[in-house]
Amino acid sequence: MPFTPPRAASSVLWRPLRCAALCLVALVSIGASSITQTRIEYWPNGRVRLEVHLRHDRFHGTYRTYYASGQPFEVRHYVHGREEGRQQSFTEAGDVFLNYEVWQGRRYGYLNARPCMPVASPGA
Repeated sequence: MPFTPPRAASSVLWRPLRCAALCLVALVSIGASSITQTRIEYWPNGRVRLEVHLRHDRFHGTYRTYYASGQPFEVRHYVHGREEGRQQSFTEAGDVFLNYEVWQGRRYGYLNARPCMPVASPGA
């Protein structure tokens, strides 16, 4: 049987307590949902298009995107919304065309690097 306060007390004490309890539940549920999230999007063919981890609505963790064929397109790492660690992008054939690391906000590595001369085979 649910608790019902006496009529005299309901107008004075019960309403603020009930409101405080509802507000507390709302804040806890809002806070819990916005702390960490994983979002996954799909291509029309059903394959994964994007997988991203968020903390407080900012990128935090691994950020992965894929081509419609299922091959990886990007693998990036974030900490509190900023790039940190290894960042890579691939062609659909699987060749790396972007490969660098970020340490303390500075980039180290190759961005869209392409050799200016063809690489000779070891037997030539």
